[in-house]
Amino acid sequence: WRGFNVTVNILSIACESVLKYSKNSESTKTCLTCLSSSPECSFCAAKCVNNSVISQDGFIKDFCDTNDCCPQSCNGRGICLRSSLCKCYWVYEGDSCSHVSTGAIVVLIFSTCFFVIITLCIAYYSYYENTKRKVRANTLEDLRINLLSDYESY
Repeated sequence: WRGFNVTVNILSIACESVLKYSKNSESTKTCLTCLSSSPECSFCAAKCVNNSVISQDGFIKDFCDTNDCCPQSCNGRGICLRSSLCKCYWVYEGDSCSHVSTGAIVVLIFSTCFFVIITLCIAYYSYYENTKRKVRANTLEDLRINLLSDYESY
């Protein structure tokens, strides 16, 4: 007697039943399974639930994954990859892009130092030119006074 392989295409399944019939047990994979099963499903507290259940209570909705399975949706500081990992923008790092990266801190420190040095150089140059102008004006005034006194003595 022969065995049969049967394939069943499921067109619709309740959000609450998705994880029950899924092979995935890792939290990130169960989240992905839940969110990819239907646009009406959200992943809340390790359960796949219908959006209509969570939309009644805004507090619960804040703790549910409705769009992606990345930690805190990468805090808006990165892109959530399909593997449920955040690819952070260059300024940020961490699992959920919640920390400022070391590279960003170094760039910030160097740019601040550069700005301070340039400002000091401009201030010194301005002071030097102003002092030079005053010395030149005083020298010319002394020459004028001495020439006038020499002229009057004749």
